[in-house]
Amino acid sequence: MKKILFFALTLWAFVVLGAYYLSYPFPLIPILLEIGLLTILLFLAICLGRKILRHFKVKFNSFFEENLFSIGLGLGIISYSVLGLGLLGLLYHWLFSILLVILTIFLSSEIKETLKGIWQRVTNISRERFTPLNITLGAIIIGVVLINLIGALAPSVPITSMSYDSSVYHLAVPNIYLQHQRIIPVSFNLYSNFPFTGEMLYLLALLLKCDILAKLIHFTFGILISLAIYSFSRRYFNPRIALLAAAIFYTIPYVALVSTMALVDLTLGFFSFLAIYALISYFHSKKFNWLILSGINCGLALGTKYTAWLLLFVILILGLFFKSLIEDRERIGISLKRVFIFAAIALAVASPWYLKNIAFTGNPIYPFLYKIFGGRYWSEFNAQRWMEHLRAQGLGYTNLRNYFKLPWVATMKTRFLGGGLIGPLFLIFLPGFLFLRKWDKNLRYLVVYGGGYSLFWALSQQFMRSLLPLLPALSIIFAYLIIQLSQKGRTVSRIIILVVGLTFCFNLFWIAIQSGYFDPLKVVVGLESRDEYLSRR
Repeated sequence: MKKILFFALTLWAFVVLGAYYLSYPFPLIPILLEIGLLTILLFLAICLGRKILRHFKVKFNSFFEENLFSIGLGLGIISYSVLGLGLLGLLYHWLFSILLVILTIFLSSEIKETLKGIWQRVTNISRERFTPLNITLGAIIIGVVLINLIGALAPSVPITSMSYDSSVYHLAVPNIYLQHQRIIPVSFNLYSNFPFTGEMLYLLALLLKCDILAKLIHFTFGILISLAIYSFSRRYFNPRIALLAAAIFYTIPYVALVSTMALVDLTLGFFSFLAIYALISYFHSKKFNWLILSGINCGLALGTKYTAWLLLFVILILGLFFKSLIEDRERIGISLKRVFIFAAIALAVASPWYLKNIAFTGNPIYPFLYKIFGGRYWSEFNAQRWMEHLRAQGLGYTNLRNYFKLPWVATMKTRFLGGGLIGPLFLIFLPGFLFLRKWDKNLRYLVVYGGGYSLFWALSQQFMRSLLPLLPALSIIFAYLIIQLSQKGRTVSRIIILVVGLTFCFNLFWIAIQSGYFDPLKVVVGLESRDEYLSRR
C-alpha cells in the first residue's frame, strides 16, 4: 500500500509539473496546477518547519499539533526568504524554480518521515468513533470549504471594499516588485510600506506565474485556523468542543467571504492564534521552548499587519506578566525578565519589515506617528486626514453608551463597522455565561485574552476586519459554553440544538448568497473564459 501511495504522489507531481511547463489547454488543468502547486508549497513548509522545530525540542501533544506549528513556521521562513531575495534584486522565475528543487532535496529525509506519519494517521481514521454530531458538523465544514474553494479559484475582482484592497495593494504591490525584479520603494502607494509577510507568499505565487495561487494561500489559512482550533480544543477540552468550535469559526459568513480573497486577515488570525496556543501551552508545561514558539508566532503576526501591535502583542505581554506575577506568585524581576525575552523574540522576528520602512521612508511604522518619525512621500496634512479616516470607523469614542452597543452593532448593523457578518450565534448565547458555573482554567485564559483584545479593539479601530484574530478564541469559548449548557437537562439540550442548528442555517444561507454574488463557478470549470469573467464582473 505504501508503494501505491508513493507512486500516486509521484504521478501527481509529474502531472503538475507537466501542466506547468507545457500549459496544456484543457480547462481543468489550470485548476489542478494551482491546487498542485499549493499542495507542494504547503508540504515543503511543513517539512521545513519540522526540521527547524527539532532544534527547539518542543514536546508536542500529537503529530497533528506538531504539523500545525511546523507549517506556520515554514511559511514564515519562506516568506522572509522571498523578502531577502527581493531586497537583493533576485526576483527571477528560474531562480525560484531552482531553489524549490534544492529545498525539496534538502528536506528529503523530512519528506519521507512526514509521509510515513501521515500514512499511519490515515490508516487509523477508520478506528475513530463517528457520531451523528461529528458527521453533521464535519459535513457542514466540508461543504463550506468547497464553496470557498470555488470562490478562491476565480480571478480577483474589485467589487467590494475588501476585494478592492486586494487589487490595490495585496496583489498590486507584489506585481510591481515582480516587474522590477526587486523590492523597491513605491512612492505612490502608502500601503506598500505595511508589514508584508502574507504578501511575500503572494509574490512567490506571482513569480511562479500563478495568480490564483495567491488566493488559495489565503483560503488555506482559514482552514489552518479551524484545524488549530480543533487541535487546541481537543488537547485542553474534549473532542465535542473541538469539532463544534471549528464549525462555529469556519461557518462565520465573514470568514467565508475573506477566504475567497487575497487578503491577510486569515494569515494574521492564524499566527495570532498559534501565539496564544503556544503561550497557554507554556503556562501548563513551564517549558521555555513554548514561550519562544509563542514569541516567534507573535513576531510573524506583527510582520503581517500593524493591528497586531495593540490588539495582540500588548495583550500577550500583559497576560504573561500578570500570570507570572499573580497566579504563579513569582518575583516581579522574573516576570519582567520573561516579558522582556518574549518581546525581544517577537520584535526580532518582525524587525525586517520595520527596518525596511526605515530604509525606504525613514519611519519604521509608516505612515503612522508622522509627528514623531516623519516619513517620505507623506505630510502632516495627509497624516491628520488618515487618522480621521480611521477614527471615523465604528460608533465613535466619546460616548460610553456606544461601547456597550458594540456587541449588538457587530452582529446586527455591520455596515457601521466596515461590513462583514459574524452571525447571530455569539450574541444569542452571550447571556448564557450567567448560568455557567464551571469555569475551566483554559477557558479563563481565553476569556482574559478575548476581553483584553475587545477592549483594545474598541479603543483603537472599531473595524470588523480587525476583529478576525479574536474569532478563534470566541469560537472555542462559545463552543465550551454551548456544550456545558446542553448538559443541564434533556429539554434544555433540545432547545440549544435547535438554536445552534438555526444559527448554522442562517450562516450557510449568507455564505450561499455571498458565493452567488461572486458568480465564479462558470470560469472555474472552464465554461467562461477569464477575460469574459473579468469583463462581466
